[in-house]
Amino acid sequence: MAVSFWNISLSRQGKPYILAPLFVMLVILFLLKRKNILAGFFIGLGMYSQASFWGMFALSFLNPLVFLGSLITSAPFFIDLFSNFNSYFNKDSYMGEKMGISLALGEKLIRLGDNALKNMMSFNFKGDTGFRHNISGNPHLDIVSGVFFVIGFLMIIFKTVKEKDHSLLKYFILPFTFVQLPSILDINNPSNVPNLGRMAGITPFVYMSIAFVMNKFIKKWKYILAVFLIAIFYLNFRNYFYIYPRGLPNNNTPFARIIASTMDKYPNNVTVGLVGCCWGEWGQPEPKSIAHSLKTKREIKYFYLGTDYPPLFCNTLLEKITNRKFVLFMNPNEPLIEIKRMACFKNRNLKIIKNGQWKVVKVVEGELE
Repeated sequence: MAVSFWNISLSRQGKPYILAPLFVMLVILFLLKRKNILAGFFIGLGMYSQASFWGMFALSFLNPLVFLGSLITSAPFFIDLFSNFNSYFNKDSYMGEKMGISLALGEKLIRLGDNALKNMMSFNFKGDTGFRHNISGNPHLDIVSGVFFVIGFLMIIFKTVKEKDHSLLKYFILPFTFVQLPSILDINNPSNVPNLGRMAGITPFVYMSIAFVMNKFIKKWKYILAVFLIAIFYLNFRNYFYIYPRGLPNNNTPFARIIASTMDKYPNNVTVGLVGCCWGEWGQPEPKSIAHSLKTKREIKYFYLGTDYPPLFCNTLLEKITNRKFVLFMNPNEPLIEIKRMACFKNRNLKIIKNGQWKVVKVVEGELE
């Protein structure tokens, strides 16, 4: 997992689904130790992390104590859910739209089956097409890990059937199935399946399957195992650091970092403002990412197009600017005709910051009259 593209991609984003694998494994750990109340506690706690964990709640029905622990911990979650059930699950809501409430039953079943198949094919054939998570369409695993996963998973199923091993069924196969439900249930948006983020909860089972095969090499073929591990490292390193950035918007130009480093150059007696946002090829920069990229914390004044921009821009400027000197960061393609005509500030200085072929931001320096 430490060198897997999948895991690195999720962890770099700082989004809540990176917690799903942690809570999944804490649940399994305490189930195996027969500490059922604790297992239930972590099921309940995981419900607050992200939808990619929610399928694990089905495991709570295997034991009354697990169910009790999970229900107590997740009570506020379910109280809110059922209190606002119509809001969450009507056909126009976020969840209701994804679950295709308005679709006929037959169509729902067909799409559910199709989504389940897409998930299983994502490990070795076609994966998440979104650039935020993945090299668009690339399998979720490198070729070596992908082959090991298939072999390992089939070996685990064979062992479960042959030895009638109910523990493998309860603690491996069932959670592997349940935790995929949030991904599979998005039946109204076929292009969003498979999804690396919503499948985050199954990563422990995927890598355990791979490790199950690798474990067979340790006793007899240690050097071959070393070669496989080096190959896995190389393939994931190459994909993440070389191939992946080339497919990102604006060739992975770091809009937020460039804007933040420019803001850092201005002294504290200069008020910094951001006019609008998200003018890159895919909605970058996001305002919060700029604030988090600053080396020295400072207040950023935000101006929103449509409400704060001409003809009321001068009024808003006078309200928000606390120091006489200020600098505005804005869309490099935004016309400045209106600002040039404004009498509320003087000594205008304009420059455009570029990075290679890309215009990153337009900087307007000025002083209040």
